[in-house]
Amino acid sequence: LTGCVITAILYLFVVLQHHVWEEKKKPSVDLDTRLKAIEEHVARVAAADVAEVVREEAGRLGGQVEAVQALQRASAEAQGDRGAALEGRAREAEERAAQLNDTVGRLTAQLRQQADTIAALKAAEQASAAAAGKGGRPLARTVVDEDHPSRWRQQSFHRAGAYGFIQYSAYRLSASRMAVVGLGALGLRAKRRVEGCWWHRLDGRTVIAGKLTQMVMEEHHNYLYELVVLQCELEEEVEETGGHLRIFLDRQVLYPYREDGKEKVERGDGPLPFRFAFCGPPMHAEMEQRSVLQFVDYHRLAAGYDHFVLYDATGVPPALTAALQPLLDAGLLTVADFREAYQYDSWYFAQAVAMHDCLYRMRQQADWVAFHDLDEYLAVPPPASVPALLERFASLPYITLGMHVFSAHLCEEGPEDVWGAEEKRFAVERMVQRRKQPYCLRGEDDPKVCVDYYGHRKMFLNPRKVEAVYVHRTDKPATGGVDLSVDEMYFAHVRSLTGKGAACRPPVDKENEASPEELERCTTVADTAARARECAQEGFSNQFLCKPRATR
Repeated sequence: LTGCVITAILYLFVVLQHHVWEEKKKPSVDLDTRLKAIEEHVARVAAADVAEVVREEAGRLGGQVEAVQALQRASAEAQGDRGAALEGRAREAEERAAQLNDTVGRLTAQLRQQADTIAALKAAEQASAAAAGKGGRPLARTVVDEDHPSRWRQQSFHRAGAYGFIQYSAYRLSASRMAVVGLGALGLRAKRRVEGCWWHRLDGRTVIAGKLTQMVMEEHHNYLYELVVLQCELEEEVEETGGHLRIFLDRQVLYPYREDGKEKVERGDGPLPFRFAFCGPPMHAEMEQRSVLQFVDYHRLAAGYDHFVLYDATGVPPALTAALQPLLDAGLLTVADFREAYQYDSWYFAQAVAMHDCLYRMRQQADWVAFHDLDEYLAVPPPASVPALLERFASLPYITLGMHVFSAHLCEEGPEDVWGAEEKRFAVERMVQRRKQPYCLRGEDDPKVCVDYYGHRKMFLNPRKVEAVYVHRTDKPATGGVDLSVDEMYFAHVRSLTGKGAACRPPVDKENEASPEELERCTTVADTAARARECAQEGFSNQFLCKPRATR
């Protein structure tokens, strides 16, 4: 019995000594592991809320220092009889603890400096937005619900480029496909890293996986943010509309789109609400109401546009708000709030985002959409007509038209009772001088069919057959359409027509004005503008003067 007791005591002593030896080795290993984890976490600081990180880092790292020191004390106490042998390791642990404290201090200082910088940038952004919005208000909201958790949830600190993707809008393209339009930071566009997407039904139990693809704007690489379109292709069709979309994108979790289940998915099998819609560029505060109304009246008659989509970039002035309200009430106009997207460092004030938003917005709303600026007027020389053109090329994805530059300053005189006080609203009626040669930057091209950017071309698109579009050409598909000759139909570019006091005034930049030898007289646009003025005065009720638009 005595021998058994002695054996048990010796076994317990050996186990205890082994446990003490293992505890002695842990501080060094734990320090290395934790220090590496801290360094890895620093890489994620730029993609997080900096102010919150400062608070979390100070508390978490401070707690780690205390834990390491407590572990050192416990190890030293457990190994009291072998203190001499462990002095070297204790000194090493103290040195690593000091390094950890230095790291904590350095990271905290860096994070606080970033927080101060970003706070200053945020204050400047808010001041800029407040100044831009004086005297105006948005006429309509974007399609994304403002109460949705992902609605501009990355809007803060955008000048610092802290976030990879910022959402503007989201749409269902079909029963199995959805698209999210937004801005992507340079890092996201360079890595092209996508994770996945899922559709969660309203019942909360059914989840449908999908394939996520990322489309990036390729033309302009020197901006902090640029257009990115995310498309989710689900593994099966979802006929009912109840549920929400979840996207995991480069360490970001997005909830960009949801449906309440009250309506069925639109398949576009029947007649669409609009035959021919217009997608405009971001609209600035300096635009005058008469120039916008003139544009709408003109193209209702000349092109048969039956819906206009404009983007409020800086706050619509009260006078323009009042002028556009009848068009909003009649269902002829949609004005989307674009003031948030306009503030980001992106090419041409994020115009590509507005273009793709309108492309997807009209996908199940219009047969055709037109993309051009508000100082570009469609010229339709007789006997051509827009309905006949669209019918002729109904099977194609796009039609591009060339450009003739008209003088906005060499205006014809006319009777005061016709123009008089309404001169600015129908100023295009007085502009009959155009350059003889169509716009073309490449001498080897035929100017009448000069394509892409070189010909400053603008487009009519079938929104169900085009996935991506640039300002002067389509991208998906890049071929398969038709480039129309200016002899058949073209856009008249009347530069500076939309600015206040710019029409029929001496030019500011006389060096770029054409000489008389370069100009010729053309009344196609002026004649159409005269008819549009008369139609507008009668509220487009004269069926003989104002031909009704082509409908299905």
